[in-house]
Amino acid sequence: MKYVELISNTGNVDTVAAIAEQHEVIDLRASAPGEDGLQAIRLLVADDKLQSVLDALQSILGSQPNARIVVLPVEITLPKASEEQQEDEDSAVAVRETLYRGVEKNARLDLNFMVLVFLSTVVATIGLIENNVAVVIGAMVIAPLLGPNLAFGLGTALGDLALMRKSALTTVVGIGVAVVLSVAVGLLWPMEIYSPEI
Repeated sequence: MKYVELISNTGNVDTVAAIAEQHEVIDLRASAPGEDGLQAIRLLVADDKLQSVLDALQSILGSQPNARIVVLPVEITLPKASEEQQEDEDSAVAVRETLYRGVEKNARLDLNFMVLVFLSTVVATIGLIENNVAVVIGAMVIAPLLGPNLAFGLGTALGDLALMRKSALTTVVGIGVAVVLSVAVGLLWPMEIYSPEI
């Protein structure tokens, strides 16, 4: 279950109530309108209904610059949810925004990414030079380019050009650093060209 708090202009209660009824929201509470013209509406939503509720709320709040939706996890609720409802929530899919936040973090071109690319390149190069399969597989386990590739895939699925550009840039820089570092090690470290790993 998730606790959704919606802050919007006054007068949206009826529209939100209709959305809540349509999506079988567990509970809905509206506070008194504030002096600033905003009103808080709180919803208790099952995990399997959360994405559809958020999509519906975003469609009505798109033109309100002061509107905000906050989603919080629910640790405990009394009375307890029915067993059927708990089974539905256990099999619920992740919310798009949660996936986006996690994947976007892995697409950043930051110091952590560069260190991982450096380390995986060094490990792979040593594995190739020493003809050691286990070390090469160890470099694959580090897999720094996996995060940007996942982000590119999600960006493609969502049609998010900014995420696609960001992840593509991160991938190109990562590949470039790996190639330059590999060439440098190859020039400085004598090796057998006939190594089976190469």
